[in-house]
This record gives sequence, structure tokens and C-alpha cells, in this order.
Amino acid sequence: MRFLAILLFCLAVSACGSDPAPAGPGLQPAEETADSAQSAPTASPAPAPNQEEEDDEAEETDEAEPPPPVNQLDWMDLPDDVDLIAFDSRILDFEYAGGTTPWRIFIAAQPEQHPRGLMYWTGLPPRTAMLFAWAGGPVHKNFWNDNVPIDLSVAFLDEDGRITEILHMDAFSRDMIRPDFPYWFALEVPRGRYGELGIAVGDRLLITDEIRALPR
Repeated sequence: MRFLAILLFCLAVSACGSDPAPAGPGLQPAEETADSAQSAPTASPAPAPNQEEEDDEAEETDEAEPPPPVNQLDWMDLPDDVDLIAFDSRILDFEYAGGTTPWRIFIAAQPEQHPRGLMYWTGLPPRTAMLFAWAGGPVHKNFWNDNVPIDLSVAFLDEDGRITEILHMDAFSRDMIRPDFPYWFALEVPRGRYGELGIAVGDRLLITDEIRALPR
């Protein structure tokens, strides 16, 4: 009997050393959970936008388009007894306010065009002006606003197209104006437009070789 009791005791100790019960449904042992967290794929961060590309796109978007062609009769009140004098126009770049902007420039280079200028014009579209050019170097001529129904601002330019002085004229005024120094070109716009755009002495209209070579 004593031998049988010892045998039963040994069998009971052996059963107590068996593996633990499995974890409950949907749960994993702590060690397996940690391993899973380490091996789980992590989402890659979205690539940062390329700032240089964005800046290039912004510059392309902000770049001004050249002004469209202008029918000068749409901007004139020409009397029936006055003949039309036509002016050709070109697109020239204007450097001002920290950038370069294309303008439509009417050219007054012929002797019959100089005295007419903007007579009978009732306005000019945005980024549009009339350029007076003379042959044979700088001139020191007077300007007036006779028969011009709008106030004008006149920028006087040196040989490189850089503004040296800006003067103003009232509509229909016959008072003469003249800058302090000789000039190569004069650029007329409706009065106040230079100020609105921040155009000032030292800014530059890029005069092309074609303009310089025009017959006068």
C-alpha cells in the first residue's frame, strides 16, 4: 500500500508540470505581441513638395502676357476734318518694380508723327504707351498737350532707355514742358499710370535694335 501511495504522488506531480493553457480568443502572448509590433510595416511619409518646382510654376503663372493688338481708332475721337495718322506698335520689355513686363509701344519716329502724337486719343489700354524717337542723337525739344483730351505723363529716356525725368501735362494744355537735360526718347502714358505701377526715374524700357534702326 505504501508503494502504491508513492506511485500516485509521482503521477500527480508530473501532471502539474504540463504546458499552460492557450491564450484566449483574439489575444496573443505578450512576447508575440511585441514581435508583431516590431515586424508590422510602417507607412512611408509623403514626399515633401519640391519648393523650387513650386516657385518655377508660380513664376510661369505670374508672368505677364504681352498686351493684345490695339485698333487706335477704338481709342480716338478723331474729328471728321482731321486725317488719321497711323502708328505702328511693337512689344518692348519694361524693367520696373523689381521685374520685367512686356508693353505694347506705339512708335512715333517719322517727322509727321512727332507733332501728332496722342492728339485726339481718349485713353490708352493698360501697359500701352507712345514712344517718340529722333534720328541723330539726343534732342532737347518742348512738349505740349494741345488737342489731347487726357492728362499725360512723359518719361524722358537716355540712350539706353533709362528714365532720367518724368513730367506731366494737363489735357488740352498749350503750356510747354521740357526736361532739364537732352534725351533720346520720350514715352507718353495717361497721367498717373507711372505712379500706379511704381515706375520711376532709373527704370528702363529695353530699346531694341529694330527700334534704333527705324527710318526717321
